[in-house]
Amino acid sequence: TDPPMMEDGTTLSYTFTVNVSAFPQTPTPSALTYTLVGNLSPITTWSINPQTATSATLNLTHTALLGSYLTLGIVVTDTTNQSTGLQLVTLLIVLPGAAQ
Repeated sequence: TDPPMMEDGTTLSYTFTVNVSAFPQTPTPSALTYTLVGNLSPITTWSINPQTATSATLNLTHTALLGSYLTLGIVVTDTTNQSTGLQLVTLLIVLPGAAQ
């Protein structure tokens, strides 16, 4: 499928599903920590806010070039069960008003 689009010059708020199928048990949201990895040089600010044990929202701003792709990894750690997973996110930077 096409990657989510992020409008140039805006803040992205993107809710994603946390794949916890490889974890020993479903964690509570308070047991999860998140780390953003990859080429972070175009990222100016970011935060990840847990919603449930299986979803969270990534908020970020960037300086990436129009038409470029941002590919980032989100490391999800269950601090209770000492389990770690990786979620990959690819975003396409588009003109303001062009995101669908």
